[in-house]
Amino acid sequence: MMGLTAVAKTILPKPFRNWLKGLNSTRLLAQYSVYDFNRFHRHSSAGGLRGSLAHEDAEMTKTYHAIEKGLSLPVPRPGFGAIVVSRLANTLARRIRNNGPWTPACAHSLNALSAYLRHAREGSAAIPKGVEEVLSLAAERGLEISGKPTKPIRREDVEAATSFDAERFFWSRHSVRQFSDEALEAAFLLKAIDMARSTPSVCNRQSGRVHIFMKPEDKERILRHQNGNRGFGDTAGAILVVTSDLSAFVDPSERYQAWIDGGMFAMTITLALHALGLGSCCLNWSSPPQLDKALHRDGSIPAGETVIMLLAVGRLRESFAVATSDRLPVSEIARVIQ
Repeated sequence: MMGLTAVAKTILPKPFRNWLKGLNSTRLLAQYSVYDFNRFHRHSSAGGLRGSLAHEDAEMTKTYHAIEKGLSLPVPRPGFGAIVVSRLANTLARRIRNNGPWTPACAHSLNALSAYLRHAREGSAAIPKGVEEVLSLAAERGLEISGKPTKPIRREDVEAATSFDAERFFWSRHSVRQFSDEALEAAFLLKAIDMARSTPSVCNRQSGRVHIFMKPEDKERILRHQNGNRGFGDTAGAILVVTSDLSAFVDPSERYQAWIDGGMFAMTITLALHALGLGSCCLNWSSPPQLDKALHRDGSIPAGETVIMLLAVGRLRESFAVATSDRLPVSEIARVIQ
């Protein structure tokens, strides 16, 4: 007996069937967009977390990094950004007076404000309200200034660090789907992730997170929610789930920043794994809401983290095949405006 879909194919004109498919795609797009909207509204500092400690830390990070950037300019202007600097000083003073958690954002803010004050005084600029007060308060509480908002870099050091065949390195990375049986130690994965901490992120808010699954039963539980690992996923030494913490984002305009920062973070992890001689394969996470919820549940992934992708990681075989994956020529993907 023919199914409903088969019957429809025999009696409905093709243009009408295509119209129905388009209508269904529009319905799903609306449904998935509502899911993404609700997640960002509920878990970001632009929505449900507004006024929380995470929101305050994100705002402080955004501002102290603005001070770092200002002081790293060729000719920093004394007294720049007075309004936001004063706001940072007041926020930090309130945290100190209330004996709130002394987070990395607090320590970096204190360092930045100290350097800002010194630079403003050297340039005979007006000191924004609250800066001197919070530094005095920090000193009274024994809070040390332990870092600097800028650091010197020498060209020769950069050249020494990059004196290798970069083109060969990049083109030797492939999506690996044949892993050896050699044991994979967590220490290698952590080293790659440590290297990936260098990834740029919006205002240095560092939303990237990684969940590492190495036990066979854990890998199986995670991979069953992803449809691109059949035939090789279970042979990987580890499955990494790369996510982005939505609490780092403080404005509705940052609604898609999680995928930008998270994607860059995932790519750096992939290159770091390659540099350590490990193979990896990026597994996409373009999934409907029900699968996204299931992965969060089965991976014990915090609800406020957006899944960016999965990574299958393992040791390399002595020889193996990879997909050719021909690339578009640079002439088709770049244009020079002169």
